[in-house]
Amino acid sequence: MRLLDGFDWVFVSMLRRTDDAVPENVTGRVTVVLPTGEIQPGPAIAIDLAAGLTSRNITKIPQLPYTIAGVYTFQLQVEVHAQWETLGEYKVNVAA
Repeated sequence: MRLLDGFDWVFVSMLRRTDDAVPENVTGRVTVVLPTGEIQPGPAIAIDLAAGLTSRNITKIPQLPYTIAGVYTFQLQVEVHAQWETLGEYKVNVAA
C-alpha cells in the first residue's frame, strides 16, 4: 500500500439532532472503504448537539491509503447502541 499525499483530503459533515427539542451528544467517525473491501475506520470523535440543533464537523485525512485504482468510499458513521451506523457516504474514483 502506498499513501497518496500532497494535499489533505477533507470530509465535511453536518449533523442535526434527532429531535429538535432534545439535546444530545453522539460519537462519530469517518471510515474509508478501499476498493479491495478493506475497511479503515478513523478515530471516534465526540459530537456535541446539546448547545445547538446542528454541528458541522471537518475531518482531515492527510493521506489516502492507496492500494489499487478504483472506488474509495468515505462513510460518515455514528455509534448507536454500541454499533456503528452509516449515515451517508461519498465515493471517489481514483485512477492509477
